[in-house]
Amino acid sequence: MQGARTLTARRGTRTTLPGRVCQRPVPTARSRPAMEPTEEIEGREIRVKIALMKRGRILLSLLVALPAVVLGQAGDTNLNACSKGLPACNVTQLTPAEVKVISEASEARNLKNCLSGLPSCDPTRLSADDAKAVDLANARRNTTNCIGGLASCEPHRLSPADLALAEQAARKRNLERCLRGSAGCDPIALSQDEAAQVAKMEAPRNLAACMKGLSSCDPFRLTKEELAAAQAEAAKRNLENCTRGAMNCQPLSVSKADWDRVHRAAIQRNSANCMRGVSPCTLSLLAKAESDALTAAFKKKNFEACRSGLMSCEPLILSPAESKEVMDLSRRRNVANCLTFNANCDPNLLNGPDMLTISESRAGR
Repeated sequence: MQGARTLTARRGTRTTLPGRVCQRPVPTARSRPAMEPTEEIEGREIRVKIALMKRGRILLSLLVALPAVVLGQAGDTNLNACSKGLPACNVTQLTPAEVKVISEASEARNLKNCLSGLPSCDPTRLSADDAKAVDLANARRNTTNCIGGLASCEPHRLSPADLALAEQAARKRNLERCLRGSAGCDPIALSQDEAAQVAKMEAPRNLAACMKGLSSCDPFRLTKEELAAAQAEAAKRNLENCTRGAMNCQPLSVSKADWDRVHRAAIQRNSANCMRGVSPCTLSLLAKAESDALTAAFKKKNFEACRSGLMSCEPLILSPAESKEVMDLSRRRNVANCLTFNANCDPNLLNGPDMLTISESRAGR
């Protein structure tokens, strides 16, 4: 082809073009960069390619092995779930060998549940030998429940020997409850010797209850001496209640020798109530000296209430001197209220000098 270009591989050479001559500038030694040998460049490229190939092979091997690892972990998780009988078990992912192992584990777990008497037991999956073992375990468990007095006992399933043991244990428990005085005691089930033993233990408890006045006391089971002691203790308690003025006092049960003591205590209690101004207070029960003292105390209390301007003040029982003092204090209190613009100020109680004082005070403000 005419006008073909002539090119060279090296830089800095002359290039011939048709009809035109062009020459690239040749770099000087100062501006031209240092050139690396061709062998070093090619060796570096080869090493980079080898490293990339190694990394690629490693990554490829990881990508190939990862699904197997994940599947292996998932398989182990599913196998564990099936071995434990969990709802997450997926039987379709099991191998025939694993299905056999899981079936044996399930049968063993069902046998254990049946031997323990759990509701999850499936008796239809038991073999003949396993069924006999389960029946024997249930019989032993029922015997233990009956001997222990549990509500789950089924006495009709007991053998004659086990029934005798259960009845003996029940009698022993009933005797212990009766000896302790528990509410579950069945005295009818006691034998003659046991009843005598219980009565011997019950007598001190009954006497203590009667001495304390408890409702569990049975006075018919006391001896003559014990009944007299219990009655004396009851009379002592009643005397104390009547002396204190308690609500459970029985005045008719107080003896004549103790009635004066009860009456004096009632007079003192009434006098104290009247002096404190609380109820019940019966003025007719007060002596003349007590009545005079009560009147003086009431007047003193009323005078203090009037001086303080309280609503409980009774001005009609004040003496003339006390009334004058109270009126003077009331006037001063009213002036102070008016000076401070208090709502308790009563202008109708102000006289001329008080109104002048208030006007000057307000004008000075």
